[in-house]
Amino acid sequence: MSSWRAVPVTILYILMLSTAGAQVTSGAALYRDGQLDAAFRALQPEAARGDAQAQFLLGELHYNGFATPRNRPEALRWYRLAAAQGYAPAQLLVAEMLLDEGRSPAEWREGEAALRGAAEQELRVPEGAPADARRSLTALLLGEFLPEARMRHPAQAAALLARWADGGDAISAQKLADLYETGVDDPDPARRLPADRERFLFWTNRAATMPQDGPSTRGPRLTAEAARLEQAGDLNEAIKVYWEAADLGHVPAMVRLAEVLLATPDRKGPGRFWLERAAELDAAKANLLLGQLLLGEGDAVRAAHHFEVATRGQDRSEDTRQAAALALARLLAAGAPDLPADVPRAVEVLRFSARTPEALNVLADLLLAQPTWTALTVNDAMNARLKAALGGLRSAQRTVIWDHFTRRYPESPRWQPAAADLQTMVDWVRRDAQLGDDRGLYLLAQLTLHGLHGIPASEAAARDLLSRAVAAGSSDASRTLDYLTAPPPTTRVTAQQAQAALKLAQDGRRDAQVFLASIYLSGNGVPRDLRQALRWTVTAAERGDVEAMLSAVGLYRAGIGTPHDSTAASAWQVQAVRAGVPPVERTVLGAWYADGIGLKPDPARAVALYRDAAEFNEPVAQGLLGSALLFGIGVAMDTQEGVRWIRLAAEQGMLGAQEILGDLYAEGQHVPKNAELAVTWRRRAADQGSMRALTELAWMALDGEGLPRDPAQARQWAETAASRGYRDALLLLAHMHGGGIGIPRDPGRAVEYSRQAAERGSADGAYNLGMAYLTGTGVARDLAQARVWLERAQALGSAEAAAQLRRLAP
Repeated sequence: MSSWRAVPVTILYILMLSTAGAQVTSGAALYRDGQLDAAFRALQPEAARGDAQAQFLLGELHYNGFATPRNRPEALRWYRLAAAQGYAPAQLLVAEMLLDEGRSPAEWREGEAALRGAAEQELRVPEGAPADARRSLTALLLGEFLPEARMRHPAQAAALLARWADGGDAISAQKLADLYETGVDDPDPARRLPADRERFLFWTNRAATMPQDGPSTRGPRLTAEAARLEQAGDLNEAIKVYWEAADLGHVPAMVRLAEVLLATPDRKGPGRFWLERAAELDAAKANLLLGQLLLGEGDAVRAAHHFEVATRGQDRSEDTRQAAALALARLLAAGAPDLPADVPRAVEVLRFSARTPEALNVLADLLLAQPTWTALTVNDAMNARLKAALGGLRSAQRTVIWDHFTRRYPESPRWQPAAADLQTMVDWVRRDAQLGDDRGLYLLAQLTLHGLHGIPASEAAARDLLSRAVAAGSSDASRTLDYLTAPPPTTRVTAQQAQAALKLAQDGRRDAQVFLASIYLSGNGVPRDLRQALRWTVTAAERGDVEAMLSAVGLYRAGIGTPHDSTAASAWQVQAVRAGVPPVERTVLGAWYADGIGLKPDPARAVALYRDAAEFNEPVAQGLLGSALLFGIGVAMDTQEGVRWIRLAAEQGMLGAQEILGDLYAEGQHVPKNAELAVTWRRRAADQGSMRALTELAWMALDGEGLPRDPAQARQWAETAASRGYRDALLLLAHMHGGGIGIPRDPGRAVEYSRQAAERGSADGAYNLGMAYLTGTGVARDLAQARVWLERAQALGSAEAAAQLRRLAP
């Protein structure tokens, strides 16, 4: 039932403790201070005497495994004792455990009764925010999260919402307006609620006139104030304000408070407390940090658990999820004294989560190193298990594997896949190209340009595909298209000059070889011949011409005169760097070592190359060096130095560094949280064409974070990014249309945007689409289609979809 929660119940009890004054018990005080072992000892006699708060907290310790082994039955026993005394937070957790896990009718009835009990108490937190119990009960009655027919009671839900709205609850009023706008359709008249335009308008107006200020708005404001205090150097005052925001349930405040406290030797206990609280709320960053902390303590089992939670946590930072997926995969692949190595599971983690080049190359290496997959390098048949694994990969991941399949893999024999397996790869490429995927379009263009694997050769068709790939953001396609569409030379070469150059080239003259390559490439004085252009370029490079070496790199990367070949390109890049080239070329080679492009991955060598180039003020190298230092990839972690290099790169216009710096300021990670600076750097990245930065700006405009709240502007930015196929922008538009945020509510359009995101591989989009079919929101209710999309979301790593499928199981 965790997906029901809007105000987490763990925050409710913290709030009650913080406002209980003289009634706070010694055990509760110890719990609040993070002294969990002492709290466990103190709470036991208090709970035995019948103190409901102590019983509840003792249940929490058993449930979470703090100061005692995790024991959920024992936790439920203590929650039930506290709930029997009318202790609302305990009632809510009893409801959660029984409704989410119960299997008998008696447990369902007890869970629903406990949930009603909590809601009937008008449970509130400061500033009049609506209770979690109310929202959970409403969701239960509407069948939104547990859609069993016997639980759908929309008339009861409407009555409860009206009562709470009459008491001044703005969110209940808005929920009631939404309910009357669409109504609830059901074959059973007893479970049906007709749409009512007059009531919709009445409750919409009521909701608009009610006070909206509560923890949901105060928390972010306090966090921003704390960040300003921290930036001004008043750390103690900042901690107090962060603490207040954390008490209100603002997760970013919890995470930043934990970071600050953990950095102070005498405050590590409370820091650990808040980090664990944020991790309980599925905050991705908190789980990542807690996993790193536990790994440093030698607790690999719990570290793996938190890394796994972080891969699907409630956090818009994709970098955090990616770092967690990579950390989990590496831990599982290597194993630990208390955690046996589990390479297949590591592969699964990366299958569903990996997007960064580093993670994709770890995935490729794991696949290629599997004993059961040795057929990959020694014969012409792709192992069936490997083929099945590859079938679930996104296009960018398959591109990495494609390179391994069709090119030389470092330190391995050349592998030639069977025709049937190549056809499978070609089918994948076609499908990705049809979806507008930049890598799919680029690879299909390569196949078309060279007439490979049954696809007729056609330079015109290849150009069209390359143009579409460029529009979708492919730099490789842009490079290839530049070669194919170069303007004709202004000076014409005669046939006699071409013949003379050929004779000199054959005699070993490097300048003639370079000249001959250029005229074959442009068709100037000789018929255009891309293979001959490559041949003479490589000949000059082999004789030591550095410019020819770099030209060979470009031709192999662009697939000119030969299909795209990362291995050959990287080999010539290595030769060029050894011969002496500008700093930017050292950066390129460093990136290839980091990403394993045609080379065996070597993060330490990559960092050394970045540092050499960065010292010459090369912005891309500065940004890549900063990222390596931030995450400790190939070098000891040094966040302060990492931020310094990233800032230098961003100031020189490196788009990736601007994106990272915007994220750091938005999240308060390694720098004080500053929404205004986050907006500044994201604007600069968006001005350079970053759809990711533009989408994050849309979220900030929608939330009023660092920008005036402006849903119209948010929608405009999101539509711009969505028009380029950016998945997160599609999800944002689905969110706006589905919730009627700044625009009229339109569930049908929300479904369409979710569908587009799902078709581009979004787990959230597939989950949203599955839930729309399940509840009949914006589309006709269709249980079969709901299962299809929920299963796809589960395959992409959605824990929410997996939980929903379990509820739907017969």
